[in-house]
Amino acid sequence: MPKRKANNDNMLNTIKWVLVGVLLVGFIGVLIWALVQREQIVANQPLDLVSPPETPVKVRPEQPGGRVFPHQERVVFDLLQDAAEPEKPTEAPAAPLKNKRETKKTPKSTTKPAAEKVATKPVAKPAPQLVKKPVAAAQGNWGVQLASFINRKDAERAILTYLERHADELTGLRPIVTEAEVNGAKRYRVRFMGLQSKPAAAKLCEALKANGQGCFYVQN
Repeated sequence: MPKRKANNDNMLNTIKWVLVGVLLVGFIGVLIWALVQREQIVANQPLDLVSPPETPVKVRPEQPGGRVFPHQERVVFDLLQDAAEPEKPTEAPAAPLKNKRETKKTPKSTTKPAAEKVATKPVAKPAPQLVKKPVAAAQGNWGVQLASFINRKDAERAILTYLERHADELTGLRPIVTEAEVNGAKRYRVRFMGLQSKPAAAKLCEALKANGQGCFYVQN
């Protein structure tokens, strides 16, 4: 009887281990099957590719509207004329000539009083100033851009500075201030136009850079 009971216990233990093994193998099988199915789903599913839009993100409208700025692209000849016209010299008023005759009164004297000569200082006349004749502006559509400002008045003042600093290179060209919008902000670009070709504009830029002036060539 005890021997039979021991055999039953061994059989139960064996059955338990067999069940545990079957469950473990089944779990591993299910896990492997899930991994295989996942790889197949990923392999069959197309990947989402990030591509640029086919149309431009920002397109300038044909009629943008908004505020219209006067004198855009105007040639700054009024500043050049103001700089070329010298101030009229003011002449100092001439000092009145003094020619008084002083007589000495002497009792019972027949001598005539001696006339005293009063020396007058000559008034120095101002030296005449030379007036530079304006040079006719060239008409080519190539030129150079020297700077960009956030204020139009600063750009117009810079034109006179560049003409004085680089007179040999810029004389005869047409100075203009162009308005542009960069990253939502207005910029005023100082340009000197009037060259006939791109090589001429590039050569002028090289000469200005040699004198320490930043520059790049542009075309209207």
